[in-house]
Amino acid sequence: MRVGLDGTLLAVNDAALGLLGARGLAQALGTTLIDRIHGDAATVWADFAGRVWEAGSASVECEMRDLGGVRRAVILQAVALPAHPDGIDSLLVAGRDVSTARRLQASLREQEDLRRSAQDALREATASVQQLQARVDRLTAERDQLQAALDATRGDRDALAVALAELKSALSTAIDSTLLVQQLTGKGART
Repeated sequence: MRVGLDGTLLAVNDAALGLLGARGLAQALGTTLIDRIHGDAATVWADFAGRVWEAGSASVECEMRDLGGVRRAVILQAVALPAHPDGIDSLLVAGRDVSTARRLQASLREQEDLRRSAQDALREATASVQQLQARVDRLTAERDQLQAALDATRGDRDALAVALAELKSALSTAIDSTLLVQQLTGKGART
């Protein structure tokens, strides 16, 4: 595009028409590029045009709206055209739509954020699993101790049951012997 220092579009090619969303030269020529820049357009253009005019070339990244209202991230690169035959101080400007690249960068950042979040969640889950495993190990050890105590108590109970049976048998024998002695003693006293 050939653009006057005031932002007026003086000449455009087919690629520029596509970037501007124009169907023909009549929709673009004589309009101002400043109207297409989103945000503080006058300041953005004045700064950009001033840098190009002083340094001979410069670039700026901005957001532009085409005639259909579609917004795009665009890099404008320009060189100064101070001695143009028509006498209008102007800039030769190339515009490159970088919207897709910006969307890809944003998507990559989002994916990286999601990956980091997933890694953080995985670390937390791993720590929780380790804590649960340690608790299971403690409870298993406690269960084993209680099982050993229960087995020992059962062994003691069985030994006590055997001893009780032996005592009952001995007591029964003693009672029988005592009764026999009483009977014998009672018969001897009657005779």
